[in-house]
Amino acid sequence: MKRTVILWTILAAICASAHVTSARPMVQKPQSEMDFEIVGGRIYLQASINGHPIRAVLDSGAGTTVIDLDLAAQLGLPTAGSLAVQGGGNATVGGKFLTKANIEFGGFSEPIPIAIPIHSLDGMEGRPIQAIIGYNFFKDHVLEIDYGKRRLRLFATEAGFKPVGTTLPARIEGGLCRVSATMKVGTESFPLETVIDTGASGSALTTRFVEAHSLQVDSTPVFQIGAGVGGVAKGRLFRPDAFVVADHTLARPIVAMTESGGGVVGNRSTFDFLLGAEILQRFVVTFDYAHKSVSLLPQSDADKPFEADKTGLQILSEGPNLNQFRVIGVLPGSTAELAGVKVGDVIEAVDGVPANKSALHELREKFKSRDAKQWKLGIRRDGKRFDVIVQSKSVI
Repeated sequence: MKRTVILWTILAAICASAHVTSARPMVQKPQSEMDFEIVGGRIYLQASINGHPIRAVLDSGAGTTVIDLDLAAQLGLPTAGSLAVQGGGNATVGGKFLTKANIEFGGFSEPIPIAIPIHSLDGMEGRPIQAIIGYNFFKDHVLEIDYGKRRLRLFATEAGFKPVGTTLPARIEGGLCRVSATMKVGTESFPLETVIDTGASGSALTTRFVEAHSLQVDSTPVFQIGAGVGGVAKGRLFRPDAFVVADHTLARPIVAMTESGGGVVGNRSTFDFLLGAEILQRFVVTFDYAHKSVSLLPQSDADKPFEADKTGLQILSEGPNLNQFRVIGVLPGSTAELAGVKVGDVIEAVDGVPANKSALHELREKFKSRDAKQWKLGIRRDGKRFDVIVQSKSVI
C-alpha cells in the first residue's frame, strides 16, 4: 500500500511573549554530549545503523528520521511496503517502510521508519548523505546546539530545564518547529511565520509569501537556489535591511525569494520563511519540543557581515570520491560569466592548487572570501586545459 509522507529535508519579529532566561545552572548536566562537523552549514554526527558506522545529518526540518534507500538495501534492512515522499523540489520520490532499523549515536538508539533515495543529493553536498535524524528524535529530547564549539548537548525533557538565551514560544506542527520573526525592508516590517531548519544551508522566503507581497528590492537573476528530495528550487537572492528573531537584529542577511511552484517552500507552503544554518550558526540554539519553545543565544560574532558568493558559479561534485568539480550554473552578469566560464566546465585548479585537494564546501567558502581580489581557475573543457581569471564581486 502506498502512502504519502511529507518530508522536509536538506535543503534555507520581536516575538510576543519572548523572555530572556538566566544562565543555565551548573547542576543541569546533559544526558549526553558529542562533537559534530559542519558541512555547508549542516550538522553531521558520528552514528551507526545496526552497528554499521555512518555520518548522519541532524535536521529539524525533516518530518521523520530516514536512511538512504540504497544504503538500506546494502545493509539488508527488512522493508514493509512502499511510500511516496515530497521535499524541497516539485516532484515526489519513492521509498520503503522499514521494520527493524535503528540509528545509534550519543548513547541513544532511535528507530528509522523509512528509507528514501537521499544519495541523489551527494553531488550538491560534496559528501555522501547516509541518514537524516529528524522529528522523531527532536520531540523526545531537549537539544542544545552550540555551533561555535561544534558541540551538541542532550537534556531530559524535565520541567525544570532552563536554556540559555532568549526563549521563544514555538508551534510544533507537522513535525516542524515554527516561531515568529520579522523582516524589515525599507520602511516596511513583515511578520513571518518561520520554520527553523537546521538541515537547510541558507534562508528563504516561500513562494507563497513572495507572490503575496510585491517586494521592491535589488536581487540576482533567477537561478537554482537549493536542492532537496523531489528536485531543485529556483529563485533570486536579495538582502532585506534586517531580520529580527529572539530580540536580536541581524543586518542585511542573504535571503532567497523562492519562485518554484511546488515543494514545501512553494506556493502551497503553510509558512512564510525558512530559517537556515547561515543565520542559525550565529547562535546557540536550544530546541525543547516538549515545552514548545526554542531558545537563541547570540555568539560573539553574531553581528559580522553576511558574505555572499563572489563568482556566480554553481558547482557540483562528481567522481567516486566526490572531488571532481563541474560547473552546473553561471549566474548571468557575474564575474564568472564575464571570464568566460561555461556550464559543463570542470574546475581542476584554484590559484595553482589542485581543486581535488579541497572539499566542495571549502571551495564555496573560498569563493565567499572578502579578502580575495580574484581567483585563477584551471578549467578543462572538451579535453582542453586553460586558465581564466575570475574577479571577486559579490553577487548581491
